[in-house]
Amino acid sequence: VIKIVLDRNFEFDIDKDLKNLSKNYENLDHKKLESFFIDRINQYFKVNPSLIQAVLQSGERDIVRIDKKIKALDSIVSKSDFKSLSSTFKRVANIIKDMDLEKKSIDSSLFCEDAEKSLYKSYESVIERDYDSYEDRLEALFSLKDDIDNFFDKVMVNVDDESIKANRKNLIQSIYL
Repeated sequence: VIKIVLDRNFEFDIDKDLKNLSKNYENLDHKKLESFFIDRINQYFKVNPSLIQAVLQSGERDIVRIDKKIKALDSIVSKSDFKSLSSTFKRVANIIKDMDLEKKSIDSSLFCEDAEKSLYKSYESVIERDYDSYEDRLEALFSLKDDIDNFFDKVMVNVDDESIKANRKNLIQSIYL
């Protein structure tokens, strides 16, 4: 199924389409079938398994988009400067590890530090553009590295004020998602 979907460039959302199919079969265990597909995706792609997991953990379930994102991520990872990029984005991942994957709103009026204002401005300019490929989009997101590093150097995320702390985490999470 994965090969056919990719060869024909069909839309096939593992979660949505399997839920629709399972309505027609009384005893079909949707979660088990979804798990089966995820296992096959892990076997199908011949890349570092952590790349596959990164794409799947983002919540992506469309097989064609999974393929494109894995290829884009693989091309970025193979570049010489990836190690320095990954350390920055690992910090991002660590800060938001306990947050759910739903995108939260960011209130720019709560920004106190120039570094968070600058990061937000750079982030907005990246997400407002249209990209020809996932590679271009990833390159643009990775271009935020200096702003993110500056943010981590100058801004305390876990402050006492819960609204400021949540807003800072929401900013970081938005970049990650």
